Amino acid sequence: MELLTLAERITYARERKGWQKIDLARAVGVSSASVTQWEQGQTKGLKPENLVAVARALEVSTDWLGAKKGPMERGVTLDMVSPREMAFLLNLRGLTDKQQDEAMRDVEAKKRQNEEIYEALAHTKRT
Repeated sequence: MELLTLAERITYARERKGWQKIDLARAVGVSSASVTQWEQGQTKGLKPENLVAVARALEVSTDWLGAKKGPMERGVTLDMVSPREMAFLLNLRGLTDKQQDEAMRDVEAKKRQNEEIYEALAHTKRT
């Protein structure tokens, strides 16, 4: 799939993540009308701070999103990991592989629960 425009890349990355426009708007701190304008190509480009926020929210590289350079996925860097997350990762080192797998399943289950709650709240607000 050839994604030539910024609008196409934003739409593709948002849909790939399973988000509605309102989800991206909330994550970036803009109106859903702004996201619609971006995705319809009604703007010349994004403000640098919005480009960075959109890329982070959609978990894609800013180079790919803004200029279609390099891979879509961004690499993980230390500046993306909070001190709390780093402490969690370091604690995993002391566990066996089996315990790490169990911890990962627990985390994934909690994440799914949060996503279900968020979706239920979003649905409630839409109706």
